Amino acid sequence: MPSYKTDSTGMAVSQTFKAEATEVRAHAEAQVYSLLNPYLTDQQKAVVEVWFQMPGLIFFYGFIAAYWLKPHLLTRPVFAAIYLSLAAGIAVTKRR
Repeated sequence: MPSYKTDSTGMAVSQTFKAEATEVRAHAEAQVYSLLNPYLTDQQKAVVEVWFQMPGLIFFYGFIAAYWLKPHLLTRPVFAAIYLSLAAGIAVTKRR
């Protein structure tokens, strides 16, 4: 199996890369989130993951809360949880 030089991210480094290809790769790493992104610290990655997971967690806890309050709700618990998670998702994505 051939061995290649790799950079700090583990991607193969070629001597034939043009400057434009390196710029395109840097732009892609800056625009698309990945846990393997070498430009983010571990704390920044943790913050991104919390924001990404928040609507799902709100759905889960909203469903549990709506289930316990079921006699007081006119709708099924899943609908309350869906509306809560949608509101959280909108709030998370609109915040910039």
